[in-house]
Amino acid sequence: MSRRPAKLNVKNFFISIWWATKTRRDPYIRWWVLELDSNNAEAWAGLEDIGNYYVTLAQTALRNRQVEEVKKYLASLNEVNSQAFSVSTLKKQYQQIEAEANRLYQEKQKEQTLQEHVSDLLETCQQYFEAGNLIGIGETALTCYQSVLVIEENNASALAGLKRIEDYYRIRANTALDDRRFDDAERYIANLEKVNPQLSDLANLRQRLADIKN
Repeated sequence: MSRRPAKLNVKNFFISIWWATKTRRDPYIRWWVLELDSNNAEAWAGLEDIGNYYVTLAQTALRNRQVEEVKKYLASLNEVNSQAFSVSTLKKQYQQIEAEANRLYQEKQKEQTLQEHVSDLLETCQQYFEAGNLIGIGETALTCYQSVLVIEENNASALAGLKRIEDYYRIRANTALDDRRFDDAERYIANLEKVNPQLSDLANLRQRLADIKN
């Protein structure tokens, strides 16, 4: 601030300083003091106190991954720091938080892009399933859901999709065995193994097939 007030009510002036210290949110009264006394230690300490207040808020927002809040607190911190060039500690803290906020922003952008990719993949998987393209050569519902799990190993939609394919072949294998269609049963059992090699029903289905054949 470049203009000194024409008149200064001392009582109100110090009440304002006290209130700024209490709320810790307005650096401009500190600058007003420095206009009158550029070496005022209390004013410089107050600016640093205000700066540390916003540093703490920004760091908390960073831990909570609240990028927009970080930006808001950095803007407030900059109001203090851009003028108080001698407050080197605050400048360093500001730069560190700004760098971390930018990194976090890039990380969230990447995460958002990845989520959009997963969403698109799941939509494609559903289309394969509805078209009956479950297992075979090239892209299928099976390979599609497996691709999602490479990105997100616990993706609930992909796991549910694999379970639907598994149920499809298990039901058809049992139906084929009931109808004594051995070739179909063998094919369904083989496909079921491709979906879930660890499935406990595989041994039962193979045993049932062997018993019926004999």
